[in-house]
Amino acid sequence: MNPAELTDRLARESVVELDTGDREALLAAADIVKEVSMSMSGPIRVLSLSDRLLVLEETPEGQNLVRLAASLEEAERFIADRRTAYERMWDGCGCRIDYRK
Repeated sequence: MNPAELTDRLARESVVELDTGDREALLAAADIVKEVSMSMSGPIRVLSLSDRLLVLEETPEGQNLVRLAASLEEAERFIADRRTAYERMWDGCGCRIDYRK
């Protein structure tokens, strides 16, 4: 999927799953604004692509999910919320994350 196809899908869908090849193509086409290592999953990256901010996360199951962010502050809130959820999971809360939200 090329960047134009991805942005078209993100206009219709809140979260788009990428295969490994599409993830690598996205990383090659975008600028990494921020990358945060997460304890229970892969990194979460904030990317800049064609004047849009995207959040790319790798779930513990290895899914590559991308979503739009309206601003860097929104992307940082998303990362902070994920970190809080992972900390609660680590502490044994029994909670689960709906990665499609």
